Amino acid sequence: MPANRPTRADQPAAVAEEFGARLRRHREAAGLTQEELAERAGLSVKAIAALERGRRQRPYPHTVRALADALGLSDDERAAFSGALPSRERQTARPVAQRQALPLAPTALIGRERELRELMDLLAADVVRLVTLTGAGGVGKTRLALEVATQLQEAYAGRVAFVSLAPLADPGLVLPEVAQTLGLTEGGQGAIRDVLTAHFGSDRWLLVLDNAEHLLDAATELAQLPAVCPGLALLVTSRAPLRLRAEHEYPVRPLALPTLGHDTPLEDIAQVEAVRLFVERARAASPAFALTPSNSAAVASICRRLDGLPLAIELVAARVRALSPNELLARLDMLLPLLVGGARDLPERQQTMSAAINWSYQLLGPQAQTLFRRLSIFAGGWTLDAAEAVTSGEGLAQHQVLELLTELVEQSLVVAETDPDGSSRFRLLEPIRQFAAQRVQEAGEYERLRDAHLAWYLAMAEQAAGELRGPAQHYWLARLEREHDNLRSALAWGQGDAARLTDGFRLAAALGRFWHMRGHLSEGRRWLDAALASDAAVAPAVRAEALNAAGNLARDQGDLATSQALHETALALRRELGDLRGVGISLNNVGTVLMDRGQFEQAAQMYEEVLALFRVHASDWEVALALHNLGVVLGNRGEYDRSEQYFEEALHLQQKLNETQSRARSLDARGEVARLRGDLDRAAALHQESLALRRAIGDTRGTALSLNNLGLVARYRGEYVEAERLIEEALHLRRQIGDKLATGPAIALADLARLRGETQLATQLYREAIEVRHRLGITGRLPECLLGMAALACDAGNAARAARLLAASDTLREQSGIVLSPVEQPEYDQISSAVRASLSPEDYAQQHAIGRSMSLDQAVAEALGE
Repeated sequence: MPANRPTRADQPAAVAEEFGARLRRHREAAGLTQEELAERAGLSVKAIAALERGRRQRPYPHTVRALADALGLSDDERAAFSGALPSRERQTARPVAQRQALPLAPTALIGRERELRELMDLLAADVVRLVTLTGAGGVGKTRLALEVATQLQEAYAGRVAFVSLAPLADPGLVLPEVAQTLGLTEGGQGAIRDVLTAHFGSDRWLLVLDNAEHLLDAATELAQLPAVCPGLALLVTSRAPLRLRAEHEYPVRPLALPTLGHDTPLEDIAQVEAVRLFVERARAASPAFALTPSNSAAVASICRRLDGLPLAIELVAARVRALSPNELLARLDMLLPLLVGGARDLPERQQTMSAAINWSYQLLGPQAQTLFRRLSIFAGGWTLDAAEAVTSGEGLAQHQVLELLTELVEQSLVVAETDPDGSSRFRLLEPIRQFAAQRVQEAGEYERLRDAHLAWYLAMAEQAAGELRGPAQHYWLARLEREHDNLRSALAWGQGDAARLTDGFRLAAALGRFWHMRGHLSEGRRWLDAALASDAAVAPAVRAEALNAAGNLARDQGDLATSQALHETALALRRELGDLRGVGISLNNVGTVLMDRGQFEQAAQMYEEVLALFRVHASDWEVALALHNLGVVLGNRGEYDRSEQYFEEALHLQQKLNETQSRARSLDARGEVARLRGDLDRAAALHQESLALRRAIGDTRGTALSLNNLGLVARYRGEYVEAERLIEEALHLRRQIGDKLATGPAIALADLARLRGETQLATQLYREAIEVRHRLGITGRLPECLLGMAALACDAGNAARAARLLAASDTLREQSGIVLSPVEQPEYDQISSAVRASLSPEDYAQQHAIGRSMSLDQAVAEALGE
């Protein structure tokens, strides 16, 4: 590198100097002082000076726009002005998208060169934004879509995702399934569309949605995504078009077929797509297989008889383990009605596909047929123990399932896969599952199998509910996530019939902690609300458990009024039952709602009662929970030594229990106390340890809390860029799960904007937080907002308003029982001194007294300028 060339690290500073010089030239040309420009742009004089000197390397985009507006720049001047500074979004505000994991293709794509080229041209060049691959079941739509997605990963910078819709039965779950695949774990339909829109933004994304034909009611919702996300393209596979104006339908035809004739050269037959597929799959089944002059005509005839359908060809080719192509052709002739003679009132593609699958079905023995059709009761796959429990009985012994399942795998009717933990998992391809499901209905086994399926997953969920509080927590979270489609199916069956409402109710109650920990908040609340609104004749203890779960999910989303009502109803039930452990749990949850509302004194009293109950009537897990909550309350009240003692005892119990989520929560809370005391290094270490644990178990809300706390540590270290990065990531995660209390990170960002002199942004963020918290009846964190608004008012020269807001902040803090911490006190003193210095002692005393006498509503109105 030449000596006089700036390094990469030097470039932001150099660019900032260029931007500062442009700003100064435009300001002077407009005849404005720094003070006048600051007033017009809604910034501080300090911020203008720092920008002109090149000390501010990363102003917000809205700051640049505000300056351009204040300077009255023309369009050309505005473009040059903005272009003098690299995009903030590119630098910090938006992390580079992580490459999405696509399913591994089980086999090489045979043929389809023309289709692949045409589809890549359509999508790579942004010619169209919604492409639907249509065609018969088994024609190869999914495999082609996966190949297109794989080939386009580089063109889309890794922003390519594959979503299987086959396990879903409810169109309302399509957007939540997309979000879950992308790692956005919220389940709420209304909110999730906004979450997805924000996630895609203006970036180029390719989203593959596989097997959409049974969810066409969701088409309109899907079509809205490309309409508002200019870089998003959808590649959909469906047996039928979506019937949307923006849709580009691309029919996927069967594979090219060979011509029949004795004089056709072997080399020509071997190059035909259908034959190539047959040979490839036959070699996979029998490595010694080869296309020869003696069998090529039979292979060509088989491919033609099967109309070039890939799935049918694969099923037949797998039989070369036992039969030669000529023998297969002879058998094919005998079973021809089964292959092509389906019901005349069915679509032609279903006749053909059903025939192909039915032919393989007829080759199975009676017991293998029984197992095959019964396996269709699973959604999204199954494990061996689930198959043994659900499908056995009435002619099929449990000990036979493994051998018969192995046969079905060998017959290419069942796909065997390996879960991340190394265990085996099985599934039916969707066209095959639908065929098998029809056979179940014909056999009159449907209701019995659905009942067995519900019973199995109810037992699993109730076992998991206990295990999620112990050392196997990580394993059970992953297992429930893998079985989420089966759990949804079981819930739908349990809640769909009066005779099964009790089991459906129990299942929803058992899954509450799973939904809480994995952030499936809206979806969990819908299932629980439906259960609680039903006429299920459940035991009061089970109803109390469901109320408890629903209350926790409501709190997770900031719906504190609903949460408190649910927990108080559960508390009344548990008091009637004399369930002292349950009483303690419900009291604890009511106390947590009170703490969220900022009522720390009442919460502390309730937690003391809870701890006394738990020490006598509950396990170490509950004792640790009460100790943790007391530690949090005392830390907010400034009783740091007592708080540390409670956390130390809680962590000791949690370590003994080897329970990850609770330990991570207490580590994070202990880190908050360390930060409040001013021990920032210790705070950072505790938050980092908590973050690692929470990420390991997929605790989305907890991860956001740890990130936000790390951001606060960086803020008090003066590391504003790092603080902003961490807090913005936390805010993104909180909004993902529909958390209405995501104003915590927003308040932290408001503080950062204020400290940087970005007055308009700080005001906007404070106002939004105040409005949301006041509307929800949550006073916690409001004193911080009022203090920040007081500082902004003082900087703007409105010292009287600043004095009123400062006094209102003090009053609200005292009423909540919160004290200023050592780390917060210097900033408070600086703001207070500035306000006092801006007024005469008499005027300050008068305005301060007015602020002290304000009600909460009056203080909020003052802050909002109403």
